[in-house]
Amino acid sequence: MKNANQSVLFIDLLFKVSRKLRNLLDARIREHGLTLARALTLSALKDQDDFFQKNLAEELGIEHATLVRLIDALEEQGLVVRNVAEDDRRAKRVTLTPEGRETVEEIEAYASELSRDVMSGIKETGIVGAMGVLQHIADAVEKEGHA
Repeated sequence: MKNANQSVLFIDLLFKVSRKLRNLLDARIREHGLTLARALTLSALKDQDDFFQKNLAEELGIEHATLVRLIDALEEQGLVVRNVAEDDRRAKRVTLTPEGRETVEEIEAYASELSRDVMSGIKETGIVGAMGVLQHIADAVEKEGHA
């Protein structure tokens, strides 16, 4: 029974830490006039020069209609451009603007700094062990079909 209680406490702590990290990151992202969803979209675009909207929605794990609203907002902010694909007028490519690239680089730099700060003092073996536990949990959640 003690082991089951530890598991519940671990998951509870995982949720608390996740929420606190998200709040810190959200506050910094809001300074750029963004939401977390918009920042994640920019980050995905940074990793690949351009995306078809359909592929970007799949990459982010969101509905196409949701992505269209995100892209509309990012386009209004001057952070992305949307162009009709030359070979298929129905398809649209999304690309970061220079301002969008600069914004995502600033956000990612802050996220890296935040990671370093909160992980300072933890030995690499502890981090590797924690990553193994978290991956096991992620795999179990995936197996349950709740990912």
